[in-house]
Amino acid sequence: MREEFDSSFARPWQPKAAESNAVLCFTAGGHRFAAPVAELQGISKAGPITPVPSDVPALLGLTVLRARLMPVYSLVTLLDVAAAD
Repeated sequence: MREEFDSSFARPWQPKAAESNAVLCFTAGGHRFAAPVAELQGISKAGPITPVPSDVPALLGLTVLRARLMPVYSLVTLLDVAAAD
C-alpha cells in the first residue's frame, strides 16, 4: 500500500472524466452556445482590458488574471457569427 501511495506522486496528473454532461450556456452576438464544463479551465469576472496592437482581428487586448497577463478575444469574431436581429 505504501508503494502505491508513493508511486502515485511519480505519475503525471490526469483529470478525472466528467461524470455528467454538464454544460455552460452563454450568448455571443445574440446567439446561444454551450460548452462542456469538463473542457473549461475556469470562469472569472472580466477586469479592465488593455488594447494592444495586433494583426489578429479577434484579439481585444490583454487583462491580468491571478497575476498573469491573459489575452482577451471576441467570441463573436472567433465564432464568425453575425449579431442576431
